[in-house]
Amino acid sequence: MNVKKLLGSKSGYTIAEVVISALILMLVSTAFFGAVITGLRAQATSTEYYRASCIARNQIQYAKTLDFGSISRLYESMEPIDDDGDYDVNGEFRRSITISNLSDKCLELTVDVYFPIYNRTLSASPSTVKTKIYEGM
Repeated sequence: MNVKKLLGSKSGYTIAEVVISALILMLVSTAFFGAVITGLRAQATSTEYYRASCIARNQIQYAKTLDFGSISRLYESMEPIDDDGDYDVNGEFRRSITISNLSDKCLELTVDVYFPIYNRTLSASPSTVKTKIYEGM
């Protein structure tokens, strides 16, 4: 093996090629990590939406166990609740319940649950569940 031949060889990368390659790698990595962060935020928001939907459905089920005349007492407006749907002054969720009289023997119950999103503010639109409850159900 000729050492002089190896040292005198002009093969290899110049500093400009290495810097350009590093910049391209950095741009691709930045885009990739941005997509990962966006995906994680979407997953977290979807998890909180699911929890809010469960809270709303549980409240509907609870209303169905009540006497027809007692349902109107469920009315709430942006009450703070925990992730089990129980009143909690420090709760991250907010629940509103509206009751509409469709007839003497039929009520429409709407449960809106606002949920926390990734920056711990409340969602702009709630998870909404509606049902009709008839007297004698």
